[in-house]
Amino acid sequence: MVVICHCGVLYTFESKYIRELYAYGQLGVQLFFLVSAYTLCYSSDNRGNEKNGVISFYIRRYFRIFPVYYFGILLYYLISVSNHEGEQYTFSNIIANVFFYHGFVPSANNAIVPGGWSIGTEMIFYLIFPLLYSFLKKDYMILKSMIIVVLCYLLIYLMKIEVKIATFWYYNILTQLPAFLVGINFYRFSKKLVLKNAVLIFTIFTIFTVILWVLKLAIFIPVSASFSFCGLVKILEYNIFNFKFLENLGKVSYSVYLLHFIFVFYLLPNQSHYIFIPIYIIVTTISTYFLAVLSEQYLERPFIQLGKKIVTIINS
Repeated sequence: MVVICHCGVLYTFESKYIRELYAYGQLGVQLFFLVSAYTLCYSSDNRGNEKNGVISFYIRRYFRIFPVYYFGILLYYLISVSNHEGEQYTFSNIIANVFFYHGFVPSANNAIVPGGWSIGTEMIFYLIFPLLYSFLKKDYMILKSMIIVVLCYLLIYLMKIEVKIATFWYYNILTQLPAFLVGINFYRFSKKLVLKNAVLIFTIFTIFTVILWVLKLAIFIPVSASFSFCGLVKILEYNIFNFKFLENLGKVSYSVYLLHFIFVFYLLPNQSHYIFIPIYIIVTTISTYFLAVLSEQYLERPFIQLGKKIVTIINS
């Protein structure tokens, strides 16, 4: 979805409806947030009796994220400098990204690594996840989650923040936390969701999200899109469509996300012919996939194993 969205940026659409359809692909990030929350709950429950559980969690998450992200900082800095750009690569902005607090710094949030805002938001969620999940899973998960969502929106209202798509406050954890909360609740209740209801949820909330998109009510889009993706994930769970390539793409999706910008932002030229867009999507997806396979093999996997070894040493 994200690759399709960014390939669409390279074409000037005469129809605003088609342009918005491509732009809708950016909600693939909310799908990522939903699945991330789901899988963290799954791994947390499986490691419930682990010694030094919270410290081990932070170590594993850090070693999962930082290798490709730090590579992205260096890569996009070199590309920007070679293009006589890069004014945003100040010391403070780089440091904010290195230590993953750029989700709190507007100038650093989406400037150092393209798409890096989602990693900043994700890392903030990692920081609060152990306490948050421990609080939610005891009793009244839905009620507690609803209260937290209302508090997020109340804070935004009291701070008089106008949330617009693709702005700092849209990227902020206050706006995106509801998407993660949907993922946590989906983990708890997904087994009760049957295919017929999953199709209904996906359809209703996709329509609702589109309405929010048209009305530019950006603050509610992440939570609405996440509900629609609950239905989508459940539908795919039934394995109605067996797309092996998409499964392989998903396994290296983190590297795909960070590396596909090389093509859509720097290598592929803008086009006035609509036929180039599907070609761009195919070329970008396949090319990025091969880069991501190398990244997964030589960057992601070795450091994930290193993180596991450190956790083993600490726990022993």
